Amino acid sequence: YKSLNAQYVSLQQENESLQTQLNEMKTALDASQQQSEIAQQQKNDVDNENEEKKDISLSAEDGETVCAFKFRTWLCCIVQYAQYLSAFVECEYNDIRLVIEFDDDMLANEVHIRKKLHRVLILRHCQQFRRLHGDFVGTLSRHAMLKQYLSVFESHAILTLTDLRHELKQKSQLASMLNMDDDDDDDDHALVNEVWHALCAVMQPTVCRVPQQQQQQQ
Repeated sequence: YKSLNAQYVSLQQENESLQTQLNEMKTALDASQQQSEIAQQQKNDVDNENEEKKDISLSAEDGETVCAFKFRTWLCCIVQYAQYLSAFVECEYNDIRLVIEFDDDMLANEVHIRKKLHRVLILRHCQQFRRLHGDFVGTLSRHAMLKQYLSVFESHAILTLTDLRHELKQKSQLASMLNMDDDDDDDDHALVNEVWHALCAVMQPTVCRVPQQQQQQQ
């Protein structure tokens, strides 16, 4: 009897130990599941935020000029200070061409951005944009053919070499920007070709790739 009782006590202890282990495993599993749900929620929040930024950058509003659209994309998606957009609009400073002229006094006293560190961050992005614009102007100014079209490119919000590569991927886009007839007018066709090949000299070869057969025809 004592032996059976001892076995019973031993089994009961083992059962309690197993139950404790099961409880610990359940707790760990619940914690892991909770962490997974938190991670998934964070991922969803990031995805939603990225989608909102994508919508901002890809959707121009009715009646919005290309320069205003580019400025809104820059301020909301790159600088990430969308809360100040209405203030820039009210001052009529929502133009990507004006970014290179921004300074601290203007941001503080005209746009009324009171937080100094916010102005510092905006001006840091302005400085970066100013440098990219300087590279763009310098590169095109070294080509006599392209220098005369700087104002045309800028009026279409093309202010950096990156803009140039993104906005002018086909010769027909250049012809449209220059208001030239590349199909029926021989003089326009020749000029568009000349400007296009000059642009190809300053852009990546893969961007301005022209089929060999098309080059022979031209």
